[in-house]
Amino acid sequence: MITLKSNKASRPVEVRCEDNLREQGQWLADTIADFEARGRALGDGVAVDVGWTTFVLREQPDGSLRVCEPDYGADPFKAIRPEVTTSLTVLAGQIDLVRSLNLEAVPCRFDQKLVVRKGVLNEARLFANRQPPSGDDSGWYLGPAFDGRPGEPPTVDDLESMRLYQLLQRRPTILYAMAVPPGYTVVWNGHNIEALADPQGRNLWHSSG
Repeated sequence: MITLKSNKASRPVEVRCEDNLREQGQWLADTIADFEARGRALGDGVAVDVGWTTFVLREQPDGSLRVCEPDYGADPFKAIRPEVTTSLTVLAGQIDLVRSLNLEAVPCRFDQKLVVRKGVLNEARLFANRQPPSGDDSGWYLGPAFDGRPGEPPTVDDLESMRLYQLLQRRPTILYAMAVPPGYTVVWNGHNIEALADPQGRNLWHSSG
């Protein structure tokens, strides 16, 4: 675990994360510090939205502000932890994916819901399709895929909802695609993307390198 600081605000902004996220961690510290220049006061208890999640600042004994992430393994609506590794890993994955395909990200939030076909997270092959998000709804539907394509439509009784952060315990790599725009479809085989189709049905994934 490393500690990174930004001195772009009136008080140092401090980020702790795993060493492999050094570049992303410094970016996050600088991004949050820059909020002050845009008129946002930074202090103990202030919540800041960046990408798919909400970070909370906690004052340290030396006066710096530690960036904390929701405790996704407990109650992310009430509990925080004093580092950002999980949030940064997902955020970096989302940014890398949309950039590799030259797409414009449509953000999602950790506390938004998605609709899933019951039992689909136990399937090796599954697909996700996104409709326009609205409020608490991320717009995403997850269902089983067969031969790389979506299967038969489900009935209402086949469906359930869950919040995006709950994917961290089951299929965390799915979260990397959750900033893909509406109209796109993603197919996974295990933890790997097998295809990513645009609204016209053209597979873009082979061109992602």
